[in-house]
Amino acid sequence: MIKHPNVGCYKFTVEPFSEDFTSRISWANMGNLMLRCAQYHADSHDFGFGPLSRERLSWVFSRLTIQLDRRPQTGEEFLISTWATGVQRGFTTRLFEVSDLDGRAYGWGHSIWALINLDTRQPDDMSRLLEGGFGKALLPTEDFPLGKPSRIRVTAEEPLSTRKVLYTDLDVNGHLNSMARNSASSATLLSTTATPASTTSRCGVPTGSPPCVQGSNFVTTQFEP
Repeated sequence: MIKHPNVGCYKFTVEPFSEDFTSRISWANMGNLMLRCAQYHADSHDFGFGPLSRERLSWVFSRLTIQLDRRPQTGEEFLISTWATGVQRGFTTRLFEVSDLDGRAYGWGHSIWALINLDTRQPDDMSRLLEGGFGKALLPTEDFPLGKPSRIRVTAEEPLSTRKVLYTDLDVNGHLNSMARNSASSATLLSTTATPASTTSRCGVPTGSPPCVQGSNFVTTQFEP
């Protein structure tokens, strides 16, 4: 487990009904906890949604890859650590580490975020945050077990499924919640493909571009990592 003043560490328990059919935490719920930790950490360093909204700015989650050697099971306690690493081409990278209570890491997350102006809905200059809490909280990390999420290349011509975005799928920005997309896509893939047993599993979560809104459709297709 990484220990540093710029790293936030948060303790969780796999609660009943947060698991999937394997009695282990679902991918979507693990992703939700990681995003919650990102919010906790950003708030503690004064660059969370609250301070930014007063300047009509907001973070937009772009991509997330999660790799777990195992998923914690019902009732198990675990730690999620997170930190921001730097700014590249208008995006910032946030890393995650999942470990047991003794600090032994068995999972990692690599996410990419953008900063948008709430009035124009366009990307904003992230360098303006470097003089404040955001700049002070950055922790450059060169040696990380999980590479950054790459652009997904769709190879299938026909979708495996099509689903309409419903009111209950929306987030506070009125867009399709990333983990709702993940749950629907994972269910489709598990129902239509044979996945061999594996010790280490990986889950990728892209967001829509443009983002899905209520009443629109989104599709699930097979892709190459």
